Amino acid sequence: MTRRRPWVWTPAVALAATIAWLSHQPTWPEPLTGRPDELLHALAFGTLAVSVFYGLSDGGRRCRRDLLPPAALAAWLYGAVDEWHQSFVPGRDAAVGDWLADGVGALLGAVALAVVSFAGLWGVWED
Repeated sequence: MTRRRPWVWTPAVALAATIAWLSHQPTWPEPLTGRPDELLHALAFGTLAVSVFYGLSDGGRRCRRDLLPPAALAAWLYGAVDEWHQSFVPGRDAAVGDWLADGVGALLGAVALAVVSFAGLWGVWED
């Protein structure tokens, strides 16, 4: 049995921490203002789903398609926690539409990994 490598969770933890930091700001940082809010949510949480999948698959050593739904669900649930957290930040609020955009992004991240797999562009999948 091979040993699991905890550092493969670094991308997911770093991204989750960045999302939490951004959520704690009373306004969006300057480079992000004026961008479609839902698009930013979808992009962030799609990337989070991919990075959670990377952690679950031990950095690509145990890539299984059945890990895609839990990765997307974990990202979406983190979106719920993120929206709840925003409800306590002055100048911010929790929005169901943002949470739905988080879920769409997480789902699209998982679908993108499945497409890459189906297209044979990533040949490390276990059966």
